[in-house]
Amino acid sequence: MISRSRHTRDLSDMDDPVKLTSAAPGAPPLTRPPQPGRLVRASQPSEAVLPRRQQLVFSPGPPPPCSPEARSGGSFFWGTLSLFHFLEFWTTAAYNTPVADVSSFLLTANWPAYPIAHTAASLECLLTNYFWPDRAWAPLGTGPALVALGIVLVVGGQAIRAGAMIQCGESFNHIVQHSKKSSHALITTGLYSVFRHPALVMWRFFYGRIANEELFLTKFFGDEYVQHQKNTGIWIPFVG
Repeated sequence: MISRSRHTRDLSDMDDPVKLTSAAPGAPPLTRPPQPGRLVRASQPSEAVLPRRQQLVFSPGPPPPCSPEARSGGSFFWGTLSLFHFLEFWTTAAYNTPVADVSSFLLTANWPAYPIAHTAASLECLLTNYFWPDRAWAPLGTGPALVALGIVLVVGGQAIRAGAMIQCGESFNHIVQHSKKSSHALITTGLYSVFRHPALVMWRFFYGRIANEELFLTKFFGDEYVQHQKNTGIWIPFVG
């Protein structure tokens, strides 16, 4: 005959299954199946009885669309872009202080083509890293070599541009000047002995600016600048 213990009756309203004790001494306790709709607190929980929150924690699943590895390319892109704009302001403030203001960050320079170009590049970086995080875009395993080449071009280009701005001092301006100031001087040494526009080297984007700038430099310095043109090159493909 099976009897129900007092302790078991006290547990009848809890989440544990109701245990029935056997009248026979030493016999294992019997367990009544839980009633429908009731939670079961097992002594050794399995995935079947774990709460949904715990199953989400312990169950394996695919990695998120943008893993840290996939985001590294985007972080490098936005990091270098931010550094470039910061250095534009810092270099101007340090070596051409009279003209330094918020516009020296170049956030709205060459509107609207320049912001459109960077917006398109940012969207491309974001979408490719989100939808194709593990895809290798470089052919024939050339990814590491292309990344190294990109870093060299970024660092080298920034060093040349910053050096040109520092060397020019107050003769450099982000906006093409239409009138000559007393502080303007024609710089023909250092970087300017090799590049006619070192601050714009390898930037095909500034073709229009270069043509406009050369027009006014010739007006400001006459034959001196014409001779400088003969001795130097622009060194931008399809520009000069």
